[in-house]
Amino acid sequence: MFIVNNSVGYSIYHLKNESSKTVAEHGMLPISGPESQLTWIGFSEEGNPYCYDSNGYLYLKTSYGGVWTPISHVRHALNHKSDNYWLVGIAERNQLVKAILCRGSKHPNVLPRPNMTTVTLHLPLCDPDSEKTKLEQDYWRNTYLNTNIKVILYTLTLNPNP
Repeated sequence: MFIVNNSVGYSIYHLKNESSKTVAEHGMLPISGPESQLTWIGFSEEGNPYCYDSNGYLYLKTSYGGVWTPISHVRHALNHKSDNYWLVGIAERNQLVKAILCRGSKHPNVLPRPNMTTVTLHLPLCDPDSEKTKLEQDYWRNTYLNTNIKVILYTLTLNPNP
């Protein structure tokens, strides 16, 4: 990861063995606004890269277009503006974000031990309370999940022993 003019860059490496590594790709991470900060970056359980910013937007680097796409607005369900989620992981297969709810804080408390919660992926669409948007949410989540599973299965058939 590198920082240039308040933008955050990334590089993804493929490691074949201890002595050889190749740069698969690099570029700039999406951040939702000028005051927003990168909060989390990592891979899902299925191996796709994700990043999460302080405004609550979760982005996926699609394997079929190579574009960072906003896949969820994680903070949509929070009751208070001061509450946050501390991301732990992403399960694409179940369309869930694993996180710790931080009430009135940006970081989780150490004691008592925090409980992990799951948040359903919620696409950032207009008019989130309408029936049409709920149907559109279901359609896009299922289309996204189906496409990613096809890409993963195709990759596994090309290289069954990674």
